[in-house]
Amino acid sequence: MTIDAIPKQSVLQEFTKLYEKMVESPTISIADGKEIHVLKIEDIVYCTGGGNYSTVMLKDKREIVTSKKMMYFEEQLTKHDFLRIHKSHLINFAHINSVSKVDGLSISMSNGVLLPVSRNRKQELMDRINLI
Repeated sequence: MTIDAIPKQSVLQEFTKLYEKMVESPTISIADGKEIHVLKIEDIVYCTGGGNYSTVMLKDKREIVTSKKMMYFEEQLTKHDFLRIHKSHLINFAHINSVSKVDGLSISMSNGVLLPVSRNRKQELMDRINLI
């Protein structure tokens, strides 16, 4: 069967279905030494890191430790509404519960973890959440 023999409407419908699936649930692949995890970006609560390793915290409470640096995750995830709030933390805006101004600035995430916001990142965070 040649490409010309395939009905154009059928090809268009299949392409549309595939595109909608990709747009609905963007994913990221993360290797942890034992396996490669394909994760929905919406399932990532935050990433934390130090040195040559990062930990990806998921909404189902799993933690994936990988040899990727935080810069890698910042480059991959900022276009998906993530923000670096500290040299060690990159958060998913969809998982913010609250922002506390007591004793500096900190963010309560959907998994109950409280993360500090560095002084250098405070203004960018405030701009993003419109609390100026």
